[in-house]
Amino acid sequence: MADDDRLHLRESGPRVGDAVSAQLEITRSATQGGGGGGRAGGGDGPRRLDTLDYLRAAIAATNRTRTVTMALVVASVILAIGVLNSLYHSWMGTRLLACADPDANYVIETIGQPPIAAVSLRDKQPYKHARELYEDRYQTLYTALTKSYVDTSFAIRVPFFGVAIDANDFGVVGGIGFFIILVMFDFSVRRETANLEVGFAHAKEEGNIAAFYDVLSMHQLFTLPPRSNAPAHGLTGSLPKVICCLPFVVQATIAAHDFATSGIGDQLSDTHMVITFWSEVTFLVLIVLLTTAVFGELRRIEEKWDTWAVERFPSVVSARPTKTRRERIVRWLTA
Repeated sequence: MADDDRLHLRESGPRVGDAVSAQLEITRSATQGGGGGGRAGGGDGPRRLDTLDYLRAAIAATNRTRTVTMALVVASVILAIGVLNSLYHSWMGTRLLACADPDANYVIETIGQPPIAAVSLRDKQPYKHARELYEDRYQTLYTALTKSYVDTSFAIRVPFFGVAIDANDFGVVGGIGFFIILVMFDFSVRRETANLEVGFAHAKEEGNIAAFYDVLSMHQLFTLPPRSNAPAHGLTGSLPKVICCLPFVVQATIAAHDFATSGIGDQLSDTHMVITFWSEVTFLVLIVLLTTAVFGELRRIEEKWDTWAVERFPSVVSARPTKTRRERIVRWLTA
């Protein structure tokens, strides 16, 4: 790529901020001494990328992780709602049982008081008419509750796609979805770790470690980079990583619920029930393995931030005693 074209791309690309760009921008005089064809200084080789390019690449890696995280949260919430609605003791099921008697307190509080008349007036036309109106309101309420219970307890509709997933297939479909998302999550954090190391190394070579550290720390999602006036991690820094456990929690809940209600599944199809349950267990094991791998990679990112924080804040961070993993776990549990 020609030098002029390169300069044009660098000027027209997204800016992190005028002040930061001014710190990271390498003087143009180094790129204006030679001919075209992507060579500088008369064929000495292609121009080196500046620190701003590495910063943009590191931020892009963080944004990819954030996008996968959003998909993970959305999938977990949708499946969790479906599981809660399919429980036998869900609010909708309890509400339906409470409406079994037309004169129950819950029914009266919902549709109003039933007509009251003396025993001698039970056969009179006004009382019969009022009772018929009350029965109509009750039937309307009970029919609406039954329809809502069937629509929300036996299946869940996926937003945007319009497809419905049967409640008995939550574990299999959810396990497949969680597996794919966690694989993408693992790839994203691994690339983020690699980009972080390459970017910091280049920033150190160019003498821009302070600006690179400060700007990139503003874009972190799971990591709280050490600052000069605040501790690096602890309980607050560990809480964002709980999001990674959502697939395990949801998948384990589905598998436990299906095991507890396996008798009902056997009544429908014992073969289908066995295949579904062991598929759920298989995906649960895979989810545990992938979640462990993601946790380890996120911990590596924290360690890299700790390492480069020594370069950024040597007087503060270097004086902080390092802790073993066991000591960090004990500190997290006792915080």
